[in-house]
Amino acid sequence: MSNHIQIGGLRVDRALKDLIDEQVCPGTGISSALFWSGLEKIVAEFAPRNRELLAKREALQQQIDDWHQARSGQSHDAAAYKAFLQEIGYLVAEPASFAISTRNVDQEITSQAGPQLVVPVKNARYALNAANARFMRVSIPGHTLVRIGGDSGLRSTPISAPPVALVPDPENPGETMSDPDPDSGLLLVPGERADVVFTPTGSPGDVLPIEWHDFPRGRMFMNSTMDMGTLPEDGRLDPVTLAELVLVEDGPGEPSTWTAPAELADLTPIDIAGAEPMSILFGPVPSTLQSANVVMYADPDAMG
Repeated sequence: MSNHIQIGGLRVDRALKDLIDEQVCPGTGISSALFWSGLEKIVAEFAPRNRELLAKREALQQQIDDWHQARSGQSHDAAAYKAFLQEIGYLVAEPASFAISTRNVDQEITSQAGPQLVVPVKNARYALNAANARFMRVSIPGHTLVRIGGDSGLRSTPISAPPVALVPDPENPGETMSDPDPDSGLLLVPGERADVVFTPTGSPGDVLPIEWHDFPRGRMFMNSTMDMGTLPEDGRLDPVTLAELVLVEDGPGEPSTWTAPAELADLTPIDIAGAEPMSILFGPVPSTLQSANVVMYADPDAMG
């Protein structure tokens, strides 16, 4: 029995058809018939062009292979090679300056600071949170964020990040600061991404702020007399609302009963046998390096 089925002009794997018909289309307002007919039109329009481009790529590669084989054993002539690539159309002339922009992108993405996003009550939500070039500690009051993955995919086990509370500031009586406990909130370092699941609770119309909280990470200062120290406001900046979630009536289906499984992925530990340890020490700037305020030593003996 063949694993493929004919749908119009398409020959589709049965497992893919079942996935689209039974899991992807339901609830979207798009019938499976409309999906398959639309896909057939896309394939009919672009498949011939795609075949042309693949044939062109194959022809270019063959010409390049022939050029190198004909000059086997000769020294490389960069100027001749560039002229050859231009001749066969592999390299083209640089176009005139132009501008490019985007259209039809939601304002929440392009321009709106602190946007409001609509989410159904009690339906588990999946979010991708990323820190580009700064530390981010994300928290939603009254809600635990469950981290299930990151840059390298699923974690072996989930991590629960309770919300960040405001606690008394021990250095400034009568004032509060974000709890410095690193286990509260979702802490992301520059360039890090986290895959997070949480279930919003409340009533339709409630607004849940997605908050940024400061974290004492050792911000340093240096004054004109070369005195160094930790900034007094380190870890004490006021929380900032990054975005808001507006709760609406429950979405399609039953309220979510999602709970994090004990294990997410079977990850093989990195074998560090034979690895050589490296010590990184931080210290004051030697007199020969006045252009930096911190220097790293890979070798402890380098400090003298």
